[in-house]
Amino acid sequence: MMLFPKSDFLRLLLRLHRDEATGVISLKDGSRQFSLYVKGGDVVYVEGGNKEQLLVGEIASRKKLDQEAFTELSLLSEEEPRHLGKTLIDRGLISRSGWRRFLEGKIKAVVSEALAMDAPDIAYSQSELGILPINFAYLPMAALVFERTLELKKLPQICDYLKAKEPIFRIHRGMLSMKDDLPFTPSQGRLLSLLEAEKSSSRLLNETGLGLDALAADLYILASIGLIEEATPGAAAELDHGEYADTIYLYRHLLLTIKTALGDKVFRAILEKCAAEEAGPVKTIFHGLPLMENDTDALTKEILRRFSTLGTLADKRLLLRTSFNKLIYLMLSRIRKTAGQNRARKLLDQMTKILLEAEEGKKHPDLMLYLLGNLEDYEKQMA
Repeated sequence: MMLFPKSDFLRLLLRLHRDEATGVISLKDGSRQFSLYVKGGDVVYVEGGNKEQLLVGEIASRKKLDQEAFTELSLLSEEEPRHLGKTLIDRGLISRSGWRRFLEGKIKAVVSEALAMDAPDIAYSQSELGILPINFAYLPMAALVFERTLELKKLPQICDYLKAKEPIFRIHRGMLSMKDDLPFTPSQGRLLSLLEAEKSSSRLLNETGLGLDALAADLYILASIGLIEEATPGAAAELDHGEYADTIYLYRHLLLTIKTALGDKVFRAILEKCAAEEAGPVKTIFHGLPLMENDTDALTKEILRRFSTLGTLADKRLLLRTSFNKLIYLMLSRIRKTAGQNRARKLLDQMTKILLEAEEGKKHPDLMLYLLGNLEDYEKQMA
């Protein structure tokens, strides 16, 4: 029952906010398309939805514009919407504050529509925005996400689900770094602290002291922004094979970048030494692992087979990523020690370029940002 959906769009918004990123998010769901322009981690402008045409109609009626002026502005709103605001202000048809209120309202409307999309295609590109300053409307990301998510509550269905199924919830640890950026209510903050351990809905009712409606609302909000998730008792958090394959493929890109720079013999010697000396999952997954350059599916299956020997895992997604991260960091540290800091930094630059060009990163922008953030952390640690 999809009452507690995971939202890749929301996760991406939150990661961009955390990383103070600048770039463009593109969403497509059938005939609907939106672009959200992000600067310093906050949404500052959006395109799509044709709200400008409605504004032109309102202004034409209020200002009693003739047909020629109305047609001119209508064409401008369709063909060059980024120039509409400046034109309206220059002609005295709207104030700067009025234009800013329009932009803020449009951002909220587009984010709400994007949240309501079932499974949109999402892409993110890091780039300068090319937007006129008059079009910037700064809405704090955390408050925007929280406010829009509140609109999506389906309380009656959620309450029925909690009573009938008594689902178990847990924190999604891969998203914990986001929690300090969000304006939680006291009840939501307490709920997060209680979910340090898995708990059923009936137990949460007793421990929070909340009524069923209030608990249902808090659970829905925290789940939809990705901070908590439903759990199956005694089972591992699962990923589908496709997501595993794309994650492995992106990390494999990074390893092959090192291999190309060092040559096969030196690369293999460093990989084996790092994997053999590191205890735990890194050694289990990577010791003696062939990269299988021409068969990503076989590589994925082999890693999944090795995963199965690690026992019950609380979060396979996090384990997979942290294991790759640890291996790459160990290898870069050894390269820095033997070949110098400049060589290690050059490799980091090459890895960043590879990630930005990889198709798998475009399919999983949340993962790409996570990896880019790790590369930045590696560089800081090696400074």
